Amino acid sequence: EQTEEIRADADKTRMKIPPIFGIDAIHGHSLLNGAVIFPSQLAAACSWNPRLVEKMGEVTAREVNADGIDWVFSPVLCLGRDTRWGRVDETFGEDPFLTGKLGAAIVKGYEKDGLVAACLKHYIGYGASEAGRDYVYTEISAQTLWDTYLLPYEMGVKAGAATLMSSFNDISGVPGSANHYTMTEILKERWGHDGFIVSYWGAIEQ
Repeated sequence: EQTEEIRADADKTRMKIPPIFGIDAIHGHSLLNGAVIFPSQLAAACSWNPRLVEKMGEVTAREVNADGIDWVFSPVLCLGRDTRWGRVDETFGEDPFLTGKLGAAIVKGYEKDGLVAACLKHYIGYGASEAGRDYVYTEISAQTLWDTYLLPYEMGVKAGAATLMSSFNDISGVPGSANHYTMTEILKERWGHDGFIVSYWGAIEQ
């Protein structure tokens, strides 16, 4: 009801620009009591079943959309390679290929019926945080960037993901939210992504 009221108000403005409502929904519409809660991405990855993960996306999209929301900040395509990092359970694990396959599957599920837009996050290298500490520096060589971290995002983009979220971290000294190489040269020019990028919470300021 609240989202419909805000949309109606926006329609009365001069420009009539509709708002976009987004929410974290990485394992179901988990911020709403009564919604279906799925296993975490790490647990879902144990199934090795892209079709099952795609179905999770379909159900989540229906429930999120029924609640007036049209954008999910999911899937998380960071790699969980350091168990000291507190967000490993949000990932599909340590393997780039499996993460890419499952990430592409859930993107297809989210966007299958045009109910919500998916958002690949956190682009890129966030899970490589130094010493497993959250929100810190990452040192990633070009070789490792291409061999390891980019593949899941490329697969997600090719699956049709409408948006991406830039990472909080810097990459070898260049902030993820102001990285021309990763966001423009790779994402836009090489991969041809025509959607938009949203910054991670507080990333620009911090």
